[in-house]
Amino acid sequence: MDILKDLRIHRHSLTYRGAMLNINKYRLRASSCPDIYRNSMTTIASDTENTATQLFTEFKRLFKDILDFSYFLDIRFLLFSISNFILYVWYDVVYVYLPDWAGEHNVSTTDASMLISLIGIVNMFGEIGLGWIGDRKEMNPNIVYAICMGFCGISVVMIPLFFSYVWMCILASAFGLFIAANYSLTSIILVNLVDLDRFTNAYGLLLLVQGIANLVGPPLAGMGYDYTGSYNLSFFLAGGFIILSGALLLILPVMNRYKKYQRRKESKADVITSGDFSEVSEEGAVISTYRINSAEFFFQNI
Repeated sequence: MDILKDLRIHRHSLTYRGAMLNINKYRLRASSCPDIYRNSMTTIASDTENTATQLFTEFKRLFKDILDFSYFLDIRFLLFSISNFILYVWYDVVYVYLPDWAGEHNVSTTDASMLISLIGIVNMFGEIGLGWIGDRKEMNPNIVYAICMGFCGISVVMIPLFFSYVWMCILASAFGLFIAANYSLTSIILVNLVDLDRFTNAYGLLLLVQGIANLVGPPLAGMGYDYTGSYNLSFFLAGGFIILSGALLLILPVMNRYKKYQRRKESKADVITSGDFSEVSEEGAVISTYRINSAEFFFQNI
């Protein structure tokens, strides 16, 4: 317990002992030093009045924060959400229909179920490895994510082309490895798109998009099987759209570079439209230095 007593905890963490002072209810009344501010029992007792009204107000504010769709007005967040929606519509096809497809090609039920276990085992190591790669400064997580989704889609497209159990295991392992980028890099990419203060709500909206997509995907793949009598079309479509979801993220680095270019252009314009001017005496000594806008300088000299 002595070790835990001096353990440093992030101040935004729920386990921080002063975390309650960071919620909206207390933040407005906090002093300039909120960590040493403590509410008196009288203040807390007065807050218990009109409990029903306060609960309704708090719930309404919470519901409004959760369903803040203004995040989608940011083109980068919207693009990332579309990419996630496409991915989550189709990536469940492998989990749901791979054992059935293997069973149609003389693979026992036990061996077919092992394919899903193999995906999970490889996925576990993939999340660790890709998470480590995504945290490195020299790596762009958007590009890593896009490349992984590309290879993931290719592995899904190749499933109907190979019928031996060895190849099924190889492709299932490749799928499990590369799909891990979605779990490891999503939060890293998202925190670069929105402010850290808005990350929680943005991630919640992204999970909402993913959940809706999960409900749509397997029935679509099942319809493909009903119309064709084969899972081939479902795997081809799933692989193609997974590749598309990764390709969409290649646009984000381009947009980020364009924004940096615009900022540099604006900063150069600011340098051009303003400058330092000095008053110099006849002997060459600087009397005073001042900054003047080029427009002001022009009108002063008309």
